[in-house]
Amino acid sequence: MVPAGGRHGTIRRIRSDKGPFVPMPAPDAGKEGPLRMILVESGGRQHPAADWRRLMGPAWKFTPGAANGITDVAGVTVGHSTLSFPELGTCTGVTVVDPCRDVVRHPVPAAVHVINGYGKSVGLMQIEELGELESPIALTGVFGVPDVLRSLVGHLLAEEPDLGSEESGRSVNAVVMECNDSRMNDPRVAGPGPAEVTEAIRGAAGGPVPQGPVGAGVGMSTFGFAGGIGTASRVLPLDGGSHHIGALVLTNFGRREDLVIAGRPVGQLLPENVTGPSLGGSVIVILATDLPTNCAQLKRLARRAQNGLARTGCSTSGSSGEVVLAFSTERGPDLPKETLDLAFTAVAECVEEAVLNSLFHSVQVRGRAGRCREPFPAGRLPELLGGTGPAMVDGER
Repeated sequence: MVPAGGRHGTIRRIRSDKGPFVPMPAPDAGKEGPLRMILVESGGRQHPAADWRRLMGPAWKFTPGAANGITDVAGVTVGHSTLSFPELGTCTGVTVVDPCRDVVRHPVPAAVHVINGYGKSVGLMQIEELGELESPIALTGVFGVPDVLRSLVGHLLAEEPDLGSEESGRSVNAVVMECNDSRMNDPRVAGPGPAEVTEAIRGAAGGPVPQGPVGAGVGMSTFGFAGGIGTASRVLPLDGGSHHIGALVLTNFGRREDLVIAGRPVGQLLPENVTGPSLGGSVIVILATDLPTNCAQLKRLARRAQNGLARTGCSTSGSSGEVVLAFSTERGPDLPKETLDLAFTAVAECVEEAVLNSLFHSVQVRGRAGRCREPFPAGRLPELLGGTGPAMVDGER
């Protein structure tokens, strides 16, 4: 099963038995061949999050923004392109977070924090050196990084004639971040390319963000369940106005028995057979804010993402990659200590809820070799958080 939302009408790429990836024309209606790749429209299941948020009780202090997503930071947009064809073993995609309009010409302050550096992201070194982000952020599976990077740069070259021109010689620091989806996706068959990257960029929008196994998240596993993309936001009431902090995560980590929700060991209350095998995994965290600040303080905010991850049961295994990229849409001097402390708390809340949202919006996903990831049983949260967990292990699920 693929995320709800229907299918686009063109075939993007397939792999020939005799060579590398080759472009293919769109098939005639009803005449799709057995080796053709289907592009699946983005759109993870939208779970009624407000209902389960009430179950968290006093766990969170701040109010979410209107969309409860990273897009509550004005100007930030998110787009997805999902590739899913389980018969071919294809289960991958691209998610793009665009910090602001025309970020190539108007870079935003940014910072990177590496919790555990087992990863293959690109573009982070220059952010670390200059403290600026100058491209949309693309998320994908680890084996898709080279093609997505090439496609992202190609898109930016087409949109910005000044890049790489003889007169200016301008370069661009394109950013691509990854988690390993090869348990569900066969990278030798097909993967995202120019069409998918362009679709994700052009489809990027504000408002509610499709979550769960969609875009880059379609082949990811979270605490043994289908996971993927999650997002959340918090409103900081300051000086008679308000500012926002938002998080978007790509989750691909955790064992069922380690899952914690609202401080309760929920994963231990679920039977082993509800999840797939759990391995050391990874998580990418994107933080956005409209607080006027600088790269030094964004680095401090990025470090607090680990607090939110830990609340869900993330223990950071040796073979996992946890990387945080934080940016602000507004430049400014150092924030007052009191404001920064509030922001630290909001970051932890956003990241924790974003991880949980990646679970609560999941659907069943099928991938390579008949592998399947089941959705987290979000409808059972009242029972799971109500202290009746041990007795339900013997019941029907």
